[in-house]
Amino acid sequence: MPARELRIRPVLGLPELRQGDDLGRLIAEAGSPADEEIVVISQKVVSKAEGRVRELSTVEPDARARKLAQRLDKDPALVQLVLEESQRVVRAERGALITETRAGWICANAGIDSSNLPEGHVSLLPVDGDASARRIRGEVAAAAGSSPAVVIADSFGRPWRLGQADIAIGSAGLAALQDWR
Repeated sequence: MPARELRIRPVLGLPELRQGDDLGRLIAEAGSPADEEIVVISQKVVSKAEGRVRELSTVEPDARARKLAQRLDKDPALVQLVLEESQRVVRAERGALITETRAGWICANAGIDSSNLPEGHVSLLPVDGDASARRIRGEVAAAAGSSPAVVIADSFGRPWRLGQADIAIGSAGLAALQDWR
């Protein structure tokens, strides 16, 4: 197989995303991705476009969330959202709340994140990352006439470890797994 080249280029000029924005069209207009390219999108912009941003002051924590929040020294509203986004609590100790999300990810705080958002707001993971990637790929195809692969990436840490790694939480147009058995 001949050597292939890897190039990474940013998509510049995207506006601040809001609920309902046609993310695929915006990417197509700003970046003109080709069929053989892979568009990697941060989870945060997908969550913004899909309306998966919540204001903590609008969340009413229940008794379980308040009790767990007090024990972990966390915001009760945040804990309420974590519980709503999770199918089970894996571990809750030493200030960490590790859960399994409804999509099956094991992560801190159900992947809920407040970085790069206004004070008091958090983003939730997309409900179905693969469905989001397929939708965005379709929007790019409709706007640009090309169908690049789409990957939705999010930074994940490991509980009680230092560092972060980006992982794909959704993809469309490429094989996500290779079976090397």
